[in-house]
Amino acid sequence: MFHPTEPVVPMYEKTRPKVHFGCPACGAGPLRSGKVSSMFWRDDQALMVQGIPAVVCESCGEDFISDDTAIALDWIKGSGFSKTSSGSGPRLGAVRYMTVPVFEFDASPDASSDASPDGDAS
Repeated sequence: MFHPTEPVVPMYEKTRPKVHFGCPACGAGPLRSGKVSSMFWRDDQALMVQGIPAVVCESCGEDFISDDTAIALDWIKGSGFSKTSSGSGPRLGAVRYMTVPVFEFDASPDASSDASPDGDAS
């Protein structure tokens, strides 16, 4: 029975998922809509995807993507590394190609003595 002092809450309000106003990762930052980029690797091949819709924490920089976006990224990764692309999905072809330098990480004690802590050679 309805009691007049109880607030009237529509049924959809009771079943609607809660919205996070703070960052789930750091708990501090406000979230905003944005676009991010990500690199994916398979063996020695790299694939970069730009313009990924995401929600980004303004404090820690952590980004969150929807399930639909994750599925689309899986499709792009699969077609991006294949020799041929059907062109029947979110990836119609690379928008550009880039060349990047590759460095070998050497953590031996000899290598660390060659440079000062600020990165300048001694």
